[in-house]
Amino acid sequence: MPRPAGVTLLAIINWMFACGLVILALGFFVGFRFLGAIGAMGMPAELFTAIGTFAGILFLFFAAVEAFVGYGLWNLQEWARVVEIVLFAIHLLFSIPRLLFPHMAVFLLPRLVRMAIDGLVIWYLMQPQVRAAFAPR
Repeated sequence: MPRPAGVTLLAIINWMFACGLVILALGFFVGFRFLGAIGAMGMPAELFTAIGTFAGILFLFFAAVEAFVGYGLWNLQEWARVVEIVLFAIHLLFSIPRLLFPHMAVFLLPRLVRMAIDGLVIWYLMQPQVRAAFAPR
């Protein structure tokens, strides 16, 4: 069975997100080292370097996860479909409490749109024809 177009799109989005996380990690590596070098906020340079390194490594880890899941989706691996569903469900669950903060009403519409997208992706990945594409051959 050929790869569904939606799965192809999700794999590409995962890879694009992974690239963004790598750029973010590099920004933390370089940016915090620079802030430490100029003595920002009177804190020791080593502390800024450590924070930047820790955050950079964390973002690189998440980039690797996103790239790996994208690779699994591209190759129609069932584990990747399940991981993608779990990741979108986690994001959806963590988004619900953020709706309760009225002082951030300006962000309400984007949050609702993102929650709808999360639900739509979960729904799509649970469709019988998509599940069939991930079935072992």
